[in-house]
Amino acid sequence: MRIKHRHVWVGLILLMLAYVYGYKNVLVRTAVNHFVLPPAFSMSCLSWSFKALNKIEITQLCIESDELSVTVNDAIASFSHVSVAQLDIKHRYSDNPQSEFQAHPLKIPLMDNRPIVHIERITVTSDRLPKPVLLSLHEKDLNEFMVAGDIQAQVTLTNQTVSSSIEFKSPLLQRYSAPYFKGLEGKLLLTYNGLTTQVNADVTANSTFVKPQCRINSKVAGKFSADIDLQVPQALIDLSKVRSEIILDGCKSIVPDSYMDYVQSTFGKPYTIKLPNKLLVTPSTINVPKMIATNADSDEVTIRDLDVQLANMQVRFGGRWHHTSDLFGQLTNDVTVKVQGGQFTSEHQIRFQAAQIALSSTKFAGNTLNAQLLVAGDLAFDSVNISGNGEALSNMINHTDVQLDTVNVAFDVAGSYSGIYQLKANLALNSDVISADDKQLEDLAIETELTIDSLQQLDVIVRSSIAKLDVPAGQVRVIKQQLVMHSEFDINEAKSGDLSIEVNAETNMGSFWLAGVKADDINIHTHGHFNRTLSLEHIVEYADLSVLLEHQLLSQGHPFTITIADQPIMGLQPIVENILPKLQLSAGIMNAKASGDLQAQDASFSAKLKGASVLYDSHYGENINTTLSGEINSGVINIAKSKLTIEQVRSGAVLSNLSADYMLNAQQAILSNIKANVFNGQVYLPQFALFSEQQDLDVSLSNLDLGMLAEAGRDAGIDLSGKISGKLPISLNNGAVSIQNGQLYNVDIGQLLVQNNASVDALKAQQPSLETVIGLLDNLTVNKLMSDVNLTPDGWLTLGVKITGENEAQAQPVNFNYTHSENIFTLFRALRLSDEITQRVEQALTKSE
Repeated sequence: MRIKHRHVWVGLILLMLAYVYGYKNVLVRTAVNHFVLPPAFSMSCLSWSFKALNKIEITQLCIESDELSVTVNDAIASFSHVSVAQLDIKHRYSDNPQSEFQAHPLKIPLMDNRPIVHIERITVTSDRLPKPVLLSLHEKDLNEFMVAGDIQAQVTLTNQTVSSSIEFKSPLLQRYSAPYFKGLEGKLLLTYNGLTTQVNADVTANSTFVKPQCRINSKVAGKFSADIDLQVPQALIDLSKVRSEIILDGCKSIVPDSYMDYVQSTFGKPYTIKLPNKLLVTPSTINVPKMIATNADSDEVTIRDLDVQLANMQVRFGGRWHHTSDLFGQLTNDVTVKVQGGQFTSEHQIRFQAAQIALSSTKFAGNTLNAQLLVAGDLAFDSVNISGNGEALSNMINHTDVQLDTVNVAFDVAGSYSGIYQLKANLALNSDVISADDKQLEDLAIETELTIDSLQQLDVIVRSSIAKLDVPAGQVRVIKQQLVMHSEFDINEAKSGDLSIEVNAETNMGSFWLAGVKADDINIHTHGHFNRTLSLEHIVEYADLSVLLEHQLLSQGHPFTITIADQPIMGLQPIVENILPKLQLSAGIMNAKASGDLQAQDASFSAKLKGASVLYDSHYGENINTTLSGEINSGVINIAKSKLTIEQVRSGAVLSNLSADYMLNAQQAILSNIKANVFNGQVYLPQFALFSEQQDLDVSLSNLDLGMLAEAGRDAGIDLSGKISGKLPISLNNGAVSIQNGQLYNVDIGQLLVQNNASVDALKAQQPSLETVIGLLDNLTVNKLMSDVNLTPDGWLTLGVKITGENEAQAQPVNFNYTHSENIFTLFRALRLSDEITQRVEQALTKSE
């Protein structure tokens, strides 16, 4: 009975164990959730069984929280080892606010006889990770773990600390480093005790940042440390043992060869960056006392007192860039930057000084610059304000053959962008002397005002003045100009080249003297338009003369048109007086027009002169008319055959109805068919080359009235009647005029009548015996008159005159011959035949005494 009773208890115990084992998963989950896990965690699944008396096989174990899900699959646990085939960790972000972190010393309940853990595969996923992280964990010794896979590290646990050594070559760190980082190596040592974290690292990293035609190489090597106090909390970081270098490589191709000397140090030598030993970081602030980047003693960039307020994203720091070189002098830019509430300000103080600079073919000597600049706006650059002012001075600027002495530039600018552009800028430039070859300009002053208002109206006003401009052919004094440009400003149109600008200008030249032409008070009124091409109209006003010049600036050429509308030629008088002081314009209307291309040096032109009257010394021309047309090709002027008529020319003898054809080509200028009425007859010249130094001319005289010739001579009391003709072969040789074998002859019967001649009357009174001889010439019918005409180059004119006639009253034939020689310089004097005959008659009568 006693045995049976024991069997009953054994059976009851076995029955209870079987019951408990059947509900083992539920019971274990309940116990773990109640006594082991923190309140935020719960065990959501468990499936396990005994593998043997000393082994448990866990098919699946699930632990959940709002942000974390951990799943264990296929684990075997014994008293000495725990082996897990798969551990999945899923992280998800929750909208629930997190409780404030409280630092406490670590108290890790480590057991000396716990089993060694080995996890074959760990998969970590998160909303913030683009792909899962794959790891494996192996505890080689108690509380010393090796982590492999995407992170390569060693982790050591004690009751008070967690220490880890992480390799920078871990695939996860390599994957999430910047794409231009190459060769990231080293170790990161972390020691965490719940209150503080100590960080020590030894890192080597190379990077290459590639831009078109330029590559930026950097190298970071050294050790850094950080002490993180989790109670305050704050981190004190020491970066002083980290050496950083930046080298610009392959960037020379983007710089013109002429500027390479100035950037050689930047491209050829590295920038070395010196980092601070006390970089302070808190959850709300970052403070960096000083950072310095230097480049071979030529450039130094300093960032000081960097203060970052993370809570409101407020940043403030001061900085300086200082450059020193023999080529470029000294340049310093002190800057203060502030960022707060999505807004920033950047203040700059710029100073520059250089004894001499050579940029390309331009040299600057004695250079200084002082400027202030303020930039403010929002971080998205949707709204930006810029203002600044400054002054620059260069004692001398040389550019090839141009030299500028004492050049001073002052500027003041204020602009903003907030959906629209607004700008107001003033620029003043002054130079004492500008010399170019044999040209010189003195006291140049330029003032420019540029405004873009809220209505996007662009206005530019340029005022300039020059005291004196000297050129080899002359001089211009006191040039003043005001240029006004207006546009409906649109930045997109400006970028595409469709910006439309209206141009107006006023120019005044106080005095103008060029190539013998002198003028005072010349005014030029300019109006034009720019839209991809520039079109301008200039009205040039001088005295009573007005000229219209229209031209365009095109990529294919520079077409122009010059128009002179009908206006009195007296407007040319001030210009003419400088060229020919004795020339006076008294009447007439002119007009002209020329059009062509300045770039191609081609043009066509036409001009008309109507009813002009001019006086030159004692020579007067009346009612001059001509219409001409021509072309200019590559600087060569050609004038088509044109007609010139002059109603009357008074130059001793009176020429009337003068007409001629004229033309000009590349070889010569020719007057042809020259005709004029004189002494009731006509003078004719077939052709005359204006600029030929050597030529032969055949001048024909037809039906000249001897009576009018006598009147054109002196009033001697001797009258001639009848007509003569003749030919004068004139030779021109380098300015010298000669006549050989010229002939004059009568064309009808003439009459020689001596009346009231004082000399003849005196002879008759003194010598009555000569009265019969003298009487033969008192009333002589001239049947034949001939004269040889010769002129030597030195001006000696020789006339051989032969007269055959009859005194009808006395029925006495008369032959009268004489030779006259005199030095003269005008052809007209040779034509005063009647006066010479009168003098010869007087001389003959006197000798007959």
